[in-house]
Amino acid sequence: MNFEEARKLDRALLISRIMIHDGFKIRKSLSFDGDNYIFRIPVDVARSLGKNPHADMTPLSSRDLLIHLDGD
Repeated sequence: MNFEEARKLDRALLISRIMIHDGFKIRKSLSFDGDNYIFRIPVDVARSLGKNPHADMTPLSSRDLLIHLDGD
């Protein structure tokens, strides 16, 4: 196994542990604008994202998403 494969396996194991255990979570209500559901990012998290934040969402199942926030 090379370094890149080990990194991917480590990430997969981390996601698996998060999905199985009830560790630290933030529960947010969803709003509906007529076409889409919307959820807000807590201000403490949003402050660290910089001026041009974006979110990458990876579906894990029909009801689970992995959301990675990034910014400048």
